[in-house]
Amino acid sequence: MSTIRALMRSPDKPGAGSAPGSASVAILLVAKEAMVAEKLEKKGFAMGVPGMGNMDFCFERRRGSSKSTSARSFRGPMLCPWGYDRGRETGEHCMAAGTTDFDIATLRARRTNKWHKFPDDVLPAWVADMDFGVAPAIAEALARLARSQEYGYAAREGALAAAFTRRMQHRFGWQTDPADAHPIGDLVQASFSSVMAFSEPGDAVLLQLPSYPPFMAAINDTGRRLIANPMRDNGTRWMLDLAAYEAAPDPRTRVLIFCHPQNPTGRAFSRAELEEVAAFAIRHDLTVISDEIHADIVYPGNTHIPLASLSPEIAARTITITSATKSFNIPALRCAVMHFGAAALKARFFERISARLLGSPGVTGVDATIAAWDDGQPWLDEILAQLRANRDWLVQTIGAELPGVTMRSPEATYLAWLDCSALKLPCPTGQFFLDRARVGLNFGETFGPQYANFARLNFATPAPILRDIVGRMAEALAGFRIGQETNASVPNASHASSS
Repeated sequence: MSTIRALMRSPDKPGAGSAPGSASVAILLVAKEAMVAEKLEKKGFAMGVPGMGNMDFCFERRRGSSKSTSARSFRGPMLCPWGYDRGRETGEHCMAAGTTDFDIATLRARRTNKWHKFPDDVLPAWVADMDFGVAPAIAEALARLARSQEYGYAAREGALAAAFTRRMQHRFGWQTDPADAHPIGDLVQASFSSVMAFSEPGDAVLLQLPSYPPFMAAINDTGRRLIANPMRDNGTRWMLDLAAYEAAPDPRTRVLIFCHPQNPTGRAFSRAELEEVAAFAIRHDLTVISDEIHADIVYPGNTHIPLASLSPEIAARTITITSATKSFNIPALRCAVMHFGAAALKARFFERISARLLGSPGVTGVDATIAAWDDGQPWLDEILAQLRANRDWLVQTIGAELPGVTMRSPEATYLAWLDCSALKLPCPTGQFFLDRARVGLNFGETFGPQYANFARLNFATPAPILRDIVGRMAEALAGFRIGQETNASVPNASHASSS
């Protein structure tokens, strides 16, 4: 019975608002618990996914475990790059040693915001950094700084811009001039400063929704007006809808903030879509801030194409902002690049924004980024295989075990945008899973006020932890549904409890 109570637990504190008991109330509660237990037993929670083996739920509460703080465990296959059957039969570990084999105790010992925002009984799957290690080239670059105690004013003039140029050419076939790149510590700072440089207070800035929250802040906090351009779910993927803006254009729109690949929907836009965006920006005389920080995390069948690479015309109005921080797991090192698609565009920017206001990245960030871009690709290839395995397992498992939750398979990023509208939850989705499942997601409403029924899940974590996260969510939804069914079958329970 204690397990059932845990499953049916309220998000409120135990005993909060409880009324004095009575024999009739107790009988009803016991009957209700028995009905729930019977329903659970009948359901069995051994629902398989075709081709994925058996997946079952375990409701045992594990206390005092150094391996996991999870209250529940979701037993399902770890989708290895070589397939589940081989991993199951041989016992081979699906993840590369030293890069993705961290356990929860190790992750909690890290002094990161991701693992310390919520209480210790919550599994975090929110902010966009990875629960993995770093490329050996990055570790060596930082170790070299420590060995040589190289903490004086750094002589790195032009080094980051040159590395950016090499990376863009090698990875995306995009030829850039190092003179058009500018180092910066933070891409949010880049977006704020670009909005301020190319618009005036009261001007409008166009932004696709759902959107990475700091983009909305860059508009609202600088006195500009946000023109929302919601994306639409076509049943397969999230699509741009520029025609909706064309139907009612704002004459004071000056800037388009374009997130590519898109956060949180995980879209990797096709060449045709990007050409539509370019033509739109040119037609409406917009400056484009193209955030391409997730460019390296694109899955097979999709390709990242830098927006500014399409033509000199779109390049001349595009500021590309990017960084190695997402793909190489070094966000704390604070290093990024702003690339201006033409010298004139760069000159316009610095007429309005002093370089002294932007600051510059520190030597650790610069050296780590250069090491990542020049020598980190083999490590990234390994990580991409694990991310792809996590993504594929997540898509299949959510489709089979979380009915009512819709997830379009991300073409890029390690972020899943979960639509829970069909569940009719009693509170915002993020709050529901925090309270009922003890899983910390990004709340959907932070990506736009109309997205309270959504949540963003970061699946860049070791597969056992991802299974535990999804298992907690599945159990919470099972308990929610069974509670609804039970309340419907005992119509007088609420009346008896209040009498």
